[in-house]
Amino acid sequence: MTSPSLPIGPGSVIEERYRILDILAVGGSGTVYRAIDGATEEPVALKLMHAAHQEEDSERKRFLREAKIVSELEHDHIVPLLDWGHTDGGLPYLVFPLLEGRPLSKRLERHDPIDPIEAGELAIQTLEALEALHRRGIAHRDIKPANIFLEQTAQGETVRLLDFGLAKGGGGQANDVTRMGAVVGTPRYMAPEQARGERVGPAADIYAMGLVLCEMVTGEPLVTSKADLEIYVAHGSDRALKLPAAVAGTAFGPIVQRAISKQPQARYRTATQMLADVEAATATLAAGDGGAGPAELEVTQRRRGTGSALLSVPNETSERLRSVFNRLAATAKDAAGAEWDDDPASSSDVPDDRPTIRQSVPQAQASLPIALVRRIPPPEDEAD
Repeated sequence: MTSPSLPIGPGSVIEERYRILDILAVGGSGTVYRAIDGATEEPVALKLMHAAHQEEDSERKRFLREAKIVSELEHDHIVPLLDWGHTDGGLPYLVFPLLEGRPLSKRLERHDPIDPIEAGELAIQTLEALEALHRRGIAHRDIKPANIFLEQTAQGETVRLLDFGLAKGGGGQANDVTRMGAVVGTPRYMAPEQARGERVGPAADIYAMGLVLCEMVTGEPLVTSKADLEIYVAHGSDRALKLPAAVAGTAFGPIVQRAISKQPQARYRTATQMLADVEAATATLAAGDGGAGPAELEVTQRRRGTGSALLSVPNETSERLRSVFNRLAATAKDAAGAEWDDDPASSSDVPDDRPTIRQSVPQAQASLPIALVRRIPPPEDEAD
């Protein structure tokens, strides 16, 4: 039994059942521990909310929402929820199977490309998990390599989608403002509407999935900037991202290009559509034809979405942020290297001799987008 006054650590026992062994990972909302289930003597992963969030209703809601979403999903590529509850100190916890393997982020940390056929197969499994979510009207909102776990099985590495703490159904607001004024999500994999604080749907997951597929093929994130502001501008502006030749020249090129379209209505509406095209492209590669396929694959036409889904709903704040991002992009000289498309048909008229973002924006203005978000709180019906 745990005491509210004692820290959780090795040897602690949660609810007289789960004995903590060590820490597996630490996130923004909670810590994941390796533990032993006293009822079965099986190892488990126990996710416990940080004590610092104990009085915050938003964090509790996220924990409960994650429990509700995962408990209602039974899918081969989604990690199942075994149990959930509260410690004696009132902290919510979730219990999952302890998976053997590694997150995709670990595999990519050396920036080694993944074989395109294998990358396609991993994308297919991830998209199948997203398809199950999207059919229920749920957007994951934090698709990234760290949340795509590669479980080691007898059949090889199998995808398990993790971390549904930011998932929300019914087209919920994708960028909730936290207690520190930061937006929810991971900047490097944020869709434009997500970076601008709009209400979003499954299309935001599609954008992130396009980035992940591109990264698997090249071994590098599409947006390689180190500065958060540059990352926000790269995604939040209307300027198109430029695909590297290693992706653009393959059957995945048209798929990734469509998935990362800045306009949500130009992307795949749901994971079902993107899944169909990735399956077709992977089969093409497996057959020995690695060339680029058509921009609109016929299989997409045969498997049109699963009904209308909310794409995005701009608001006053997001339009201000969009304007800021576009102004910064217009004064940049490809601050992120070759990450932005120089094709005037897909981007604004930007002279090549403009200064970089780092030169044109004083360091003190790095928090400008967040400051704008703070000025106009979200409507009550959009709050988390």
